[in-house]
Amino acid sequence: MDTTQAALASAYDTVTTAFTAFTGSGGGVGDSSGGVPYKSLGLTFMLAIYVWEQLLALRQLRNLRDPNLGVPPPLKDKVSAADHAKSRAYGADRARLALAQDAAGTAQSVAIIVADVLPWL
Repeated sequence: MDTTQAALASAYDTVTTAFTAFTGSGGGVGDSSGGVPYKSLGLTFMLAIYVWEQLLALRQLRNLRDPNLGVPPPLKDKVSAADHAKSRAYGADRARLALAQDAAGTAQSVAIIVADVLPWL
């Protein structure tokens, strides 16, 4: 065995040892014998993204509802106050609908993952 093959074998042994230590003693990846909890990690990540996006959407909705925000100065000569108010009302309605759609979509995704329906789709 030459030095390249010996180095590759040593690297393989190191990676295998580290992977076994990470996933548990002899257990496969993701199984119940101490493997990586992919489902829990995936759900946690998905819900964290959902919460972050909802916080941003709620902040935008609050800005759309603010009556003190008028037409921006560069647009005062091009957009009337009435049209701007209608646009803000439409944006607020659209943001509320997006909040409901995102909640329903996330609930559906969580239900599919938790109930292990994904393999049958």
